[in-house]
Amino acid sequence: MKSLAMLLCLTLAMVGCTSSYKSDRLEGSAAPQLAKGACSIYVSVPEDGSYQGSVGAGSGAATARAIVTAFIPYTLQADCGSVRESHDAAMASASAGGFTHYIEPTILNWEDRATEWSGKPDAISVRLIVFEVASRRQLDTVVIHGSSKWATFGGDHPQDLLPEPMGKYAAECFGALPPPTSSGGSGL
Repeated sequence: MKSLAMLLCLTLAMVGCTSSYKSDRLEGSAAPQLAKGACSIYVSVPEDGSYQGSVGAGSGAATARAIVTAFIPYTLQADCGSVRESHDAAMASASAGGFTHYIEPTILNWEDRATEWSGKPDAISVRLIVFEVASRRQLDTVVIHGSSKWATFGGDHPQDLLPEPMGKYAAECFGALPPPTSSGGSGL
């Protein structure tokens, strides 16, 4: 009986030690198939995210940097703005910089919780819209969700949830990952 209880505790601890991610997109849509090493990406800085009136200061810049970091391995160049821009201003910045594609992120949810004592995980939801700069054509819209592990000892923040799903999305855009099998969530 004692070993069964220990096994159950170990299983629960292992499950609680991983963050979870998923993505949602419209049925029938897919990540754009970009040519590795032949395109450049400009990312605008979204408005800082918030949750229940608490603003995650710097979350917009952190989100833009995470997207740039995810796309750099596949592109000729990836960069982000230094300040928040309107859609038209960001598209103009992308065009003036000679970028082939523009990614417009929007933070939909930014929950920074005291998971270590509340048991409630940090959570994020970020919408990415990918545009082709020359034609201004929208290529993809995806919402990426992330939820932190609940077994934490403090120090985790929502921005820690960005690298993995952004990296998987970038890989999917360049054909480095197989496309998801359903529209409900790709496991990002």
